[in-house]
Amino acid sequence: MLLFGPPNVEMMKSKRDVKGLIKALSFQKDTNIRKAAIEVLQQMLNEPVIVALETTALKDTDEGVRKTAVESLGFALRDTKKEIAKAASESLLKIGSPAVETLVIALADPINDVRCQAAAALGKIGDVRAVEPLIEALKDPNADVRAWASYAFTKISDPRAIEPLVTALKDPDWRMRNNAAFALGKIGDTRAVEPLIEALKDSNDKVVGQVAAALGKIGDARSVEPLIEELNDPDADVRSSVAGALGKIGDARSDEPLKKFQAENKKRADWLKNQPRCSRCGLTSDKFFEKLQAAHRSKYPLGGPSLVQVTNLVGVCPKCRKAFCNNHCIAANPHEYFDEPKCPEDGTHLDFNWDDPPSEDKPWRIGARPK
Repeated sequence: MLLFGPPNVEMMKSKRDVKGLIKALSFQKDTNIRKAAIEVLQQMLNEPVIVALETTALKDTDEGVRKTAVESLGFALRDTKKEIAKAASESLLKIGSPAVETLVIALADPINDVRCQAAAALGKIGDVRAVEPLIEALKDPNADVRAWASYAFTKISDPRAIEPLVTALKDPDWRMRNNAAFALGKIGDTRAVEPLIEALKDSNDKVVGQVAAALGKIGDARSVEPLIEELNDPDADVRSSVAGALGKIGDARSDEPLKKFQAENKKRADWLKNQPRCSRCGLTSDKFFEKLQAAHRSKYPLGGPSLVQVTNLVGVCPKCRKAFCNNHCIAANPHEYFDEPKCPEDGTHLDFNWDDPPSEDKPWRIGARPK
């Protein structure tokens, strides 16, 4: 006589017995019970359920059970709780190729966030079966979805994406244009050279730098003269990207322009060496802002709220002649414009114009910043 029968999924469903349903995922005598438990758990999503699906159901010996678990995780992408949707996305990413079909279906979901999660995961998985659906996603009416779809092609290099990515170089969203340039450079097909040369006229400096880098990777001689012209760009980062691209191409026409660039770069390097350094942490203004940028990029990989760029982030105290960065000024906030930060030692207003020409009473100033 049996004292205990198989798990009663319907009873557990009526009682919303999540722990019992999770336990039922391990009932090896009946695959139908395990599938039924997954389907019910899909209606009771929380983080323990996502963990159970990942650690138990996805490792089931039965292919049908595993498939049901993947479909449930795809459903979880639609959850209104962002932490649940994110956990489901991360689980699908760990699954890899077996999750591609579910993620492709999610690319057509009416919810924008679901499509974004799906595009991002498909890019990271890198399965070529996702190429055509991702190409369609490049036309999505939502800018964030398009951006994540273009991001996916920075991971998946496939010639089928060349024409759509060339079209994306003219998208109104700079993230799309930036990712498209990176992806085209990674694919390395010369069909992209002329459109990329045209994209050197982009209004966004980040995009121009990425376009230059892409042309350098492709290495086509047609891009040499347009790149040489861009060595005169007012943005220092753009000029550096252009110089790197010309160096990779290695065309003799760029020898003299690159020598001139290197000489100008040395002037800037000398200026940087002379910048005041914060007496507390040793950072110069440029290094301080680099740290802010790195943190901002980490938080917003596809771009996000603008990071306010304060021109000078290290000030000098006229009284004690010590320098302090924005983290160590009195009442200063490094993420916003601020009024009259003071020396933490004597309360004197700091001089944030130290890159003006030096004077007899302000010898710490080192002259104008090189362009």
